[in-house]
Amino acid sequence: MEKKIIQKTIFWMTKEKVITWKDIKHIEFQDNDEIGIQENDDGSFYACVLRHELETDEEFEERKKILAKMREISRERRYQKYLSLKEEFEK
Repeated sequence: MEKKIIQKTIFWMTKEKVITWKDIKHIEFQDNDEIGIQENDDGSFYACVLRHELETDEEFEERKKILAKMREISRERRYQKYLSLKEEFEK
């Protein structure tokens, strides 16, 4: 298992007026950042900045723990299904 590129929301805001440069100029943008601005149905505006970067060591370790737990749960469910099928077909 290797580290992977993950998407992080580094900024978001909603505002009743149009979002302008002064609202986002404090962000230290990187070349591959994605900027999304849209008008909502109620006339307000929403903005977000997404960044894709390699997960940190901590994020990687947490993902490995979660995947191991998911595999354990899946294995237990399959085993329980096996036992019920075994009981059904042994009769």
